Amino acid sequence: VERGVTVVPPPSSVRCLRDRVIARCLLRTAGFAVPPATFGRADWLRKHVASRPVTLPGIVKPRHQHGVPLGRVSSIAELQKVLTTFDPQAELIVEREVRGQHLTVYMIEDKVYAFKRVPFGNDMTETPAPPIPLTLRQHLRRLQRREGLIFGKLDLVCDRRRSYVVDIGVFPSFAHIPHAADLIADSVRNAAMRNPSQRTGTI
Repeated sequence: VERGVTVVPPPSSVRCLRDRVIARCLLRTAGFAVPPATFGRADWLRKHVASRPVTLPGIVKPRHQHGVPLGRVSSIAELQKVLTTFDPQAELIVEREVRGQHLTVYMIEDKVYAFKRVPFGNDMTETPAPPIPLTLRQHLRRLQRREGLIFGKLDLVCDRRRSYVVDIGVFPSFAHIPHAADLIADSVRNAAMRNPSQRTGTI
């Protein structure tokens, strides 16, 4: 940045969106629903869940790490066992597991692509899905504007009542989107032309 290089998405947004606790707040501010969750250090969570109710089944997620196996638990005993596998100081989230249709929604500027996905599967399990509802598109636009997120993805689970965002990705693979590299290059070029003042700052 200090040499005049445009960085997109903004580094500050990347840091926030890769922090699952902050990302949940940003998603809710944009209008999305997120599953109920409890978060804290592993040692604190072990004491907390022993004396207070936690909505189960649930998923144990590292607060700052992405792309790592998630712990699915259906009982307090299973949850306690999973928590003992982490460093006591590790920051974790215990999030209620939502049962329903899993979707991956990719965005590149104003283009939105939706795919069905096998629960907890990777992008190789994705198949094309119908367009997402207008309300979700509006929430997505709001998030993009506020965070400078010109490309990325959301992982959603849709139950009978609503759609929940269960994760967000800033640098996905776009494996099934035709000409994704060209589209991203164009979006970066457009961002640089629209916002020349953003060429200064710190990485």
